[in-house]
Amino acid sequence: MKLCYKILIALVIILLVGGVTMLLWNALLPDIFGLPKICYLQGLGIFCLSRLLFGGHGHEKEKSRFHRKYWGDNFLGRMDWLRCCEDEKATAAGGEKRGNEIKERE
Repeated sequence: MKLCYKILIALVIILLVGGVTMLLWNALLPDIFGLPKICYLQGLGIFCLSRLLFGGHGHEKEKSRFHRKYWGDNFLGRMDWLRCCEDEKATAAGGEKRGNEIKERE
């Protein structure tokens, strides 16, 4: 029974989003850019295309494979690492700073 309600709610949301997209397009874009008005199905198509191009597939909590590989789980730690100077990076990696050259620990 819960599945039927979820499917019904999803269909209603999809139908509303297509209508809202059509209304916003027809209210703004013909006057601003001189574009033609669109019908409901075109509004629904524009919404689907924007979801494909710009994301938002309902998996915001799950990071993409690229996101996990490149940034890891700690985005702010990664940004701090990028802001470090070379001496700080070498010290953190196990080297010791001696003058201008960095020597590995023995």
